[in-house]
Amino acid sequence: MHRLAALTLVAALAGGLTACTQREEKQMRRAWSDATGRYFQRVDLNEGSRRELADVPGLTQADADRIIAHRPYGTVRGLLNKNVLSKEKFDQVRDYLYVD
Repeated sequence: MHRLAALTLVAALAGGLTACTQREEKQMRRAWSDATGRYFQRVDLNEGSRRELADVPGLTQADADRIIAHRPYGTVRGLLNKNVLSKEKFDQVRDYLYVD
């Protein structure tokens, strides 16, 4: 009986470590640094709020509204595929965005 309890405990701890690692991985996807070494928080296209999207350098509130209206996205490139942003604007902002 003690052996079963020990195995259950080990399995639970391993599951917790996996969840922690996944959370850390998600946080890492959100961080981005530019050529000057400054760090920015990246925004998930499918979950970012209007304000978070509009705060991305190069995006306006109107852009944020269009992004939200065309959700969901499979990749960041979906902004081009769905004609949400021009190629020029996409090139400006793509490093600030991600899809989880």
